Amino acid sequence: MSWSYCPPGLQGFALYAFVPEGTPSSTSAPPSAGGASSSSAAAGGASGAASKDKQPTDPFVRAQISLDVGDAVLIEQECAGWYLGSLLYNRQVRGIFPASYIMLKPDDDTANVDPLLEEAVEMVRQWNQNIRTYLMKQRYDMYKRMKSIVAGLLKDSHKLMMQNLPQEELRKLRQNMINRIDMGQKIQGLDIVVRNDHGIALDCRNATVTDLYQRYTDFTRSDTDGKSAGSAITSHHLLMKFGACIAQLCGPGETAEIFFSLYNHATKSYLTENYYIVLTQNGMPVDETKINQLSTLFVDLPPLSPTDKIYLVCKIIRVGRMSVTQSDKDRSFFRRPFGCATLNVDEILAGKIIDPEKDYVIHIYVANNEDEFHQLPDNIISMNGQYQSIPTAQAISVSFRLFGGDLAGLLASDTAPILSGVEFTRRIGFPEVILPGNHRNDLYLMPLQGEFGQGRKTTARNVEFSLTVRSNSTGSVIPKCISKGSGEPLVSEFVSTVLYHCNTPRYTDVIRLDVPIELYKDVHLFFLFRHCSSSDKDDRTDRNFAFGFLPLVTPEGTVLKDNRYPLQLLEWDKKLKPQQSSLADTLPSQYMHITPERALADPKGTRLLRDNLTIQLSLCSTKLAQNVELLKLLSWKASRTADEVKAVLVGIKRLVEQDIMRFSQDIFDALFAILDSRFNDDGALDMDVFRAFLFIINLMTDPRSQDKFRPVLDCYVSMHFSSAMAYKHLASALCKLLALLQAPAGMDRDRGQTQSMLQTAFSGLQVIFKFIVQSRVLQRNQDRRPSAIAASDRMFRTEMTKLFEDLVSLLRQPSSDPSAQAVLEAQTQLLANFPKCLPELMRVYDLSELAQLTRQFLTGSSSRHPAIVAAKMSMMRALVKSTLFSHAAARQPLTALIISQLMEQMLDNNREDMAHAISTLGDILNTIQGPAGGGSGAGPMAGAGAPGATTTTTAAAAAANTLTPGDLNANDEAMQDILLLVPCLISAYEELIAEVMGGSAGPDAGNAAAAAAGAGAGAGPGPGALGGMNLSERISALTITAGPSASAASARSEAAAAKATTSDSQRLLRDLVVTLLAIFYVTPPAILSNCLSTRLNPSEATNYLQSLIGVSLSILSHDVFPSQWAAMQMLICRVIIKIAAILSPILQARLQHSFEAELWHDYLLLLSRLVTSPHLELEAFSVTKERHVRRAYGDQRLEIISLLTRTWDFLGAPRHGVFALTLVGPMLEITTMRLPPARTFAIQAIASICRQFFEVHRSLRQIELECVDRIDKLISDGRADHDGDGYRGFIVSAIDAVCAGAPADFRASLEHLLRSWDSHLALLLNLRSIPDLVEYEDERIHGIMKLMEFIRQSDRHETYIRYVHQLAELHVKSGNYTEAAFALCLHADMLTWDNRPEATLDAVVDFPAQTSFDRKEALYMKICDYLDKGKNWEDAIARSKELIQHYEAGVRYDYKKMSVVLSKQSVYYMNILMRERFANEYFRVGFYGLGFPPSLRNKQFVYRGDELERLSSFKDRIQDKHPVAEVLNTNAAPGPDITNSTGQYIQIVKVDPSPDRAGNPLLSNPDVPEYISKYYETNAVSMFSFSRPFKKFKTGNEFLDLWTEQTLLYTEYVFPCVLRRAEILRVEVIERSPIENAIKNMATKNKELRSFFVKYTENPGANCNPFTMCLSGTADSPVNGGVGSYRTTFFSAEYIAENPTHGEFASTLRQLIDDQVVVVEQCIQLHAQIVPDQMVPLHQQIIVNFEKNFSEEISRLLPGRPPGGGPASQPGGALPTGFAGAMPLGGAGAGHQPSESMVLAGGMLPPGASGAGMVTSPTSATGPGGGGGGGGGGGGGVGHLPPASPSLSRSGSLVGVAPPAHLAGRPLSTISTSSVGSSGSLTPAVSMAPAPAPVPGSAASVPPPQPLSPALPQPLASGVPPPASIASPAASATGVASPPPPITLPGQPLPGGPGSPAGARAPPPKPGVLGAAAGDASDGLPPVAARPSPAAKPRSLVAGITARFNNPN
Repeated sequence: MSWSYCPPGLQGFALYAFVPEGTPSSTSAPPSAGGASSSSAAAGGASGAASKDKQPTDPFVRAQISLDVGDAVLIEQECAGWYLGSLLYNRQVRGIFPASYIMLKPDDDTANVDPLLEEAVEMVRQWNQNIRTYLMKQRYDMYKRMKSIVAGLLKDSHKLMMQNLPQEELRKLRQNMINRIDMGQKIQGLDIVVRNDHGIALDCRNATVTDLYQRYTDFTRSDTDGKSAGSAITSHHLLMKFGACIAQLCGPGETAEIFFSLYNHATKSYLTENYYIVLTQNGMPVDETKINQLSTLFVDLPPLSPTDKIYLVCKIIRVGRMSVTQSDKDRSFFRRPFGCATLNVDEILAGKIIDPEKDYVIHIYVANNEDEFHQLPDNIISMNGQYQSIPTAQAISVSFRLFGGDLAGLLASDTAPILSGVEFTRRIGFPEVILPGNHRNDLYLMPLQGEFGQGRKTTARNVEFSLTVRSNSTGSVIPKCISKGSGEPLVSEFVSTVLYHCNTPRYTDVIRLDVPIELYKDVHLFFLFRHCSSSDKDDRTDRNFAFGFLPLVTPEGTVLKDNRYPLQLLEWDKKLKPQQSSLADTLPSQYMHITPERALADPKGTRLLRDNLTIQLSLCSTKLAQNVELLKLLSWKASRTADEVKAVLVGIKRLVEQDIMRFSQDIFDALFAILDSRFNDDGALDMDVFRAFLFIINLMTDPRSQDKFRPVLDCYVSMHFSSAMAYKHLASALCKLLALLQAPAGMDRDRGQTQSMLQTAFSGLQVIFKFIVQSRVLQRNQDRRPSAIAASDRMFRTEMTKLFEDLVSLLRQPSSDPSAQAVLEAQTQLLANFPKCLPELMRVYDLSELAQLTRQFLTGSSSRHPAIVAAKMSMMRALVKSTLFSHAAARQPLTALIISQLMEQMLDNNREDMAHAISTLGDILNTIQGPAGGGSGAGPMAGAGAPGATTTTTAAAAAANTLTPGDLNANDEAMQDILLLVPCLISAYEELIAEVMGGSAGPDAGNAAAAAAGAGAGAGPGPGALGGMNLSERISALTITAGPSASAASARSEAAAAKATTSDSQRLLRDLVVTLLAIFYVTPPAILSNCLSTRLNPSEATNYLQSLIGVSLSILSHDVFPSQWAAMQMLICRVIIKIAAILSPILQARLQHSFEAELWHDYLLLLSRLVTSPHLELEAFSVTKERHVRRAYGDQRLEIISLLTRTWDFLGAPRHGVFALTLVGPMLEITTMRLPPARTFAIQAIASICRQFFEVHRSLRQIELECVDRIDKLISDGRADHDGDGYRGFIVSAIDAVCAGAPADFRASLEHLLRSWDSHLALLLNLRSIPDLVEYEDERIHGIMKLMEFIRQSDRHETYIRYVHQLAELHVKSGNYTEAAFALCLHADMLTWDNRPEATLDAVVDFPAQTSFDRKEALYMKICDYLDKGKNWEDAIARSKELIQHYEAGVRYDYKKMSVVLSKQSVYYMNILMRERFANEYFRVGFYGLGFPPSLRNKQFVYRGDELERLSSFKDRIQDKHPVAEVLNTNAAPGPDITNSTGQYIQIVKVDPSPDRAGNPLLSNPDVPEYISKYYETNAVSMFSFSRPFKKFKTGNEFLDLWTEQTLLYTEYVFPCVLRRAEILRVEVIERSPIENAIKNMATKNKELRSFFVKYTENPGANCNPFTMCLSGTADSPVNGGVGSYRTTFFSAEYIAENPTHGEFASTLRQLIDDQVVVVEQCIQLHAQIVPDQMVPLHQQIIVNFEKNFSEEISRLLPGRPPGGGPASQPGGALPTGFAGAMPLGGAGAGHQPSESMVLAGGMLPPGASGAGMVTSPTSATGPGGGGGGGGGGGGGVGHLPPASPSLSRSGSLVGVAPPAHLAGRPLSTISTSSVGSSGSLTPAVSMAPAPAPVPGSAASVPPPQPLSPALPQPLASGVPPPASIASPAASATGVASPPPPITLPGQPLPGGPGSPAGARAPPPKPGVLGAAAGDASDGLPPVAARPSPAAKPRSLVAGITARFNNPN
């Protein structure tokens, strides 16, 4: 049985759940699948790591994956009822599963599914996985954003499936879904899909290359986040439907008027008129036929600007009684303000909300004060609180629907039924574009504010006014011409609202006047004002008090301008009308003549009141003029002479843009009518009309407004223009202008005006020809007879020929003369604008005729002036984009000319001209490839890359190299011409890529393009910018080196690409690459093959082929386009496949003449990179993308592999060895592919390469070293993710199998190579398998360190450095700055302090090319910064001192930098002195049980924790890594039942560091202050300890039963170092007796008291509560039972007799008790000075307890001490001047050495003092009973204190007692208890517990490493140095090795005491030395003697790592 491959893309679904608990009995296990991974089922994260620890041992079971019901799977292979595959939507889960559990999916199950719906579903599936990732990584902004997009996409998908929407809504819905998909893909950095206007995805099959690139560019530049459905439309129409009124707006019998309008809060203006509805008391329409029919369409809404804030404003007017409290019988109704509601509709108008079924509830509010009703909308919008709600009026509901496009088209579309019966509410103002024929005549009147006098009334008036439109002659009211708003009929009279008792009412009404145009001159507005009262009757005429009027037309005949008009009111005189007549009978003649001036001059006439009303007018009319000059032009026929007409034409210049837009049709009609009028029979007005015509054209073609005027012009010319002879006048006028320009200077009196007119004419040349051509078309349509048509045609051509001759003549006129500046400007304008005229000229000229005319313009000017050159380039680009060029008949004569012109421009090597040439060339290719050119997206490929195609097809097509002219069509001839430009383009590419990627173009870059162009013409391509290198060197120089990982490299590449996007060079490079791709994509294979093989001589062909392959390699290697541009990346692959297929037969033919190794190498490299391109890796694609690619192109890798295999076989085995070192890496990369044919080829190729290389070199060592970087990059980049360990076994076994029959010597070398690969892969795969989580930081760091050791042995410098910095980044990311600094030391120590150059390390870190000194300096600066952040200032000082040394007297003398470093160094010293830092905690962790992986199984480690980290927190951290492990609660060593079990057990205990005090002078020297020595207590240590109490004997005495077991741990490394954990190499267990425990407790307490004494002596103002508590506990109840218990237990004769060896312990304990008495006495005196008043009683009690519990010691040591401690011991008392307390020195007796702590605080021991029985030398005593000094010597046993104490001097010094020499002159505050003890000690009981047996292959079983360099420190023969101990005489006699010399940290004082040089400091560490050796702990005990030496020496992590790099010999 064997595995067989299934059809590509085979899918299925799981019918049943499958759990891989074992092999099912019903099926047999299939053989191992080649691609199945044993660890593929393990999930990532912590749970995955836990499950990985307990994987099944059976490989078959481990290869299985779990399935849930419904899981979609992708099936790859099949064997014996089992499938090999992966989960469809999680490709990382890959393995085998039973075939019986799977139902296969039909191939055509998606045939009837909407592609957009299918794409949306796939996007949601893919994004859901990413959303979970965002949540885990705490990227909450991205999580919320994507969650919102997914929710909206699902909602839209549901609507799309319903299929019940109108076409317009469906179009919007689909567009909205597309926008959501594009937005989601873009913000996540995923593949971008570009689409056409119909939403169809584009690629190279259905779009041209240039168009595809342009759409990608446009998409990237656009802000997708702001794009949504409907945002692309420019004209909006908003449909509003009134739903319900949840309010009681009026009383019985009353009505409510509701006005809806759109309001711009930003400009405080209304956009639309009102939509007006009338409701009853019940909220129903008064007109019952309108129930459920109340809706309006707000039409022609303007585009929104970012500052606009658009609101729907609903104003409510109650029509009823003056007050709601009036009786229902009162029938006097008024319009009274009620309330208002607002709703923001910005998102609706922007198209972001398109749900037409959504109801919006708008709450109703009323004004606090009725006078503020006009401000109510603004108050509600601003939410300033100046409004209120009432219970009876809650809200109204509305719904919206947005439409886009032209209103006429909207009404003709399928949305017309929706708008049936809908009222149109007009915009106040015109839309952006007013097309001719769109007539409108609306006058809007808005009353703003009135000011009325109160008169004789005591309260303000209730003013109401009415408005009517009256005839000027008869005074009659014009009926039905006033509108309150759309929705209700027109009325004859408007009545205003009434504000109760308000003399200054403000109004909010918007009134539209629909007055017929013919009546405007004969009507006026009439306002009548009256006072209202609740008691008014129906007839209120007697309440009138004023009136006003306003004519609509000025005396000049124009309508009033848009402005505010204050009306001065006149007193209402009742005599004006008869008592029985109506107001309408009042004749206007009685008041129309009254003006304010006349009223004031005639006191007896009508009186002018102070009352006034301000109104605002706004005219929206296309027929009524408000401009006098415009009115004159429209009425030009009233002119009587030509001069009057000329005056009218001159006035046109005073028209504004808005007037021209409104009256465009009338203006053009007037101008052309003047040309055809009797005033212009002789053409006298041609120039005047042409001048006015140019003025209008200039306004219309202005860039700021041409978009608005273009449709206006098109509409007028095509539908309304009617002058058939206009072409004659226009052509004649233009010829006259040209003649004036070219005439001598004296002939043209107004030359400046002529130049301006001609410039305007050329700018609007397209418009002029549009009118000329349309005029000719009209003339042709008017002529009926053929003879007339022929005659008119001749006349037209005569006129046009004359015009074109004049234009070409202008181009030929020399422009080099500075005086001809006007001619030069005219020439550039003509060249730039002529192509715009071609679409119009095509209507009246043949294509060939027009093409020849265009050639005349192109060749008309031979000037090389830059302006002319730029204009010709612009003309050519416009020409190739024109409709003329899309026709083959016209394109053929133009292409060759354009190509020659482009060649000239490219030879100039001007960057700007090059950009224009590339753009033009791209447009030509776009035309040829597009439908107009007869091409298609896939046609020119000739089968390359098509599904199922093979290289044979393309190669066969390419083999037809001999082409005849008859075989070529127009496009083929054009492509042959275009191929001449390829050498120029290649040269430009090399220059640009070097510039963009940071290279240098070189000094000869300027001539590169010229040389290349010459080669294309027949001279062979030049070297280009990098021509001095061969192809491999060029590619190497231009290729971006890969970074530490694929993600990091991709991130840097994308960041660099994003930064370079705005660069002109980057854009030009992309344009150039697109042009090259288009050339090779469009060119038929036969033509391209013919060009490469027959049109070049052999030497030219070699350079050409090499350059072509080089550019292909470069494009494939560089990220010229973003990786998200999937279609462009696929296009690149397809084009290069085509090129490679064409090159294959050409290269094979050349091989018959010579073997060009470099050319063949580059070709093979191109194929290998192409087949491994990630853009062809189908297995890594999403399901939808893979299906699309397979259907469209097939698996293109099969074609490449086929081509590669044939090429490789054609070369033959003897030539394979030539490519060994450069191609073995690419072949290794091919082996990581999931394509079996590719793997098979690569294995055979590698075997052949190795064999041929061995035949020559007899070794494979070079290949092994060459593959280190390649393998590292492959695994780091995520290659072979699908196989994991399976790939490791496959590559080794497959190569071994292929070479099974090879000779023995080759087999031996090959086996060594394969073992090296296997080891390297194992390390890389192990590192990759570690979850990328914070919890697994230690495992990842250890994995990197093991990998670094392997790479170091392989001598791969850059790869090693890359991992060093990756290690440092990991530490920085976790906040471990000290470890990060030590990691960087690995790189820094590889460098030297000299000026040797170091290469650029861009791919590793951002290091430029620099000297070794500069790079090491930069690293040291970074190291010091990290050490500073990690509070490791001691090591930072050492590094900075080394820098200072080299600044001062090294390679550099740089005092400026030295001053900076010195400043930092001073900060480090101050930090040590002043800043508080806490020690890092250490923990021992043991991993027991077979359930752990071998790297942890039954091993112990010491972890360096964080500062002040608690044991519980650390336990949680470890348990998070191993959630299934059980924590052991005992500290005892586990038994075999634990270590041999299958489970997981963890033992965690806090340990204390034990520094080497004897070897570190900063710890052994008592002069060192505590703030300095404290750091070394927990750093530079490799020995740790922890203790546990136990009962060895049961004596009944708790002190005698208290034994302690101390465990000493010796670690592999010294902390701190690069790692945060180190393996324990050796364990010692020591038992401590009860008296030793007592000594330790006493020493600890004494040390604590001294620490408090120093602290509060230096800072008396600090809180003394801790000091008080410690002092109270010591004096009252001493540690662990009290000093009294110690005396009773350990000083008794019985104890001494039973333990004769503990005599010195008893002496030491007694001495410590004496020391404590003295220290407590001093502390009491200090405490008395600082104790607060409230604590004085406690202080007194401390003294009492002290005197009670230590009475014997006080009387013996302090005989002169008064009870209560004397004045100094009392609160507030002061010590006598110079007195520091008494300190008797005991120790008289044989061999007793006084304690160093026997000096009082502040007391000084005089150097010359001496006394009987004092040992004067700290080293004179050698053991019990040893020779003492002075008269006290001799005698055995334990020495004791003398009964008498020496006296004290005034200075506090002891008189008559000689202190030890090493204590002389030292204050108490500097003496520590660390020196307690003697050089002779008794040997306690020691129990040695061996460490667990090392597991084979573990670190403990590895012998100590041999020295790698004589220059590095050599390890001792014994391995791990023993703890610092002082041997007993017996031990010394037996020859126990003395402790090794201490290892000093950088910058520390050298040990050795007085013999050391003054100021001598330790040198900086050698490469790899991370810390000093560790010593014993300080516990107050005599050191343990005769401890055996450990088995191994702590190894430095970096010892010898840099030896090979620093010492190459």
